[in-house]
Amino acid sequence: MNQKTQGLIFVALALAAALSIANVYIIGGRFGDVKEVETIAKEMMRPADIEVISLVKGDCINCYDITKSVTALKGMNVNIKNEKTVSFDSAEGKDLADKYKILKLPALIVSGEINKTDQLNKFFESNGAVIDDKNAVYTNIMPPYYDVAQDSVLGGVSLIHIEDDSCTDCVSMKQFDNALKQAGVG
Repeated sequence: MNQKTQGLIFVALALAAALSIANVYIIGGRFGDVKEVETIAKEMMRPADIEVISLVKGDCINCYDITKSVTALKGMNVNIKNEKTVSFDSAEGKDLADKYKILKLPALIVSGEINKTDQLNKFFESNGAVIDDKNAVYTNIMPPYYDVAQDSVLGGVSLIHIEDDSCTDCVSMKQFDNALKQAGVG
C-alpha cells in the first residue's frame, strides 16, 4: 500500500470517528429533549392537587345543591386532597365569607393548583372568581340561594293551586309543578 492510500485511509477513519462522535452528541441531545418532553407530559397529565370548602347556609334546605358543582369539579382531572363543609353561621364560615367577599350561598372555595390547566382556569373564571394563583371561589349557582347582604333566601318560587274538584275536563296543576322542578326551579 502506498503512502497516499494510507493517508486517505487515515483521513477516512478520522472523518468516520468525527462523524461518530458528532452522532453520539446529537443523539444524546435528542435523548435529553425526549426526557424533557416526557417530564412535561407527565406533569400535564398529573391531576391538579386542590382543596375544596363548601360554604353553606345550614337552614337553607331549598338552596342550590352545591354537591353538583363539586361533582363537576371532580370530573376535571383533579385530586381533592381535602374536602369539607363549613356552615356560614359559624365563626369560620363568617371569616371565609368576609375573606373571599362571598355574597351568595352556597359557594365553593377552592385552593391549590387552580390554574394547572386551561380547563380549570376557565371553569373558575366562568363560574365565579379567581382570587389569586392559589384560590378561587365558585359562586355561579342556580336559585334559590341565600343572599348574605339581604340575610334572606332569594329565587324561590311559591305556587298556590286553585282547582275545582267538580271540573272533570280540567288539567291538574301538579304536572306544572313537576315541569318546573325538572327545569331546575326551586
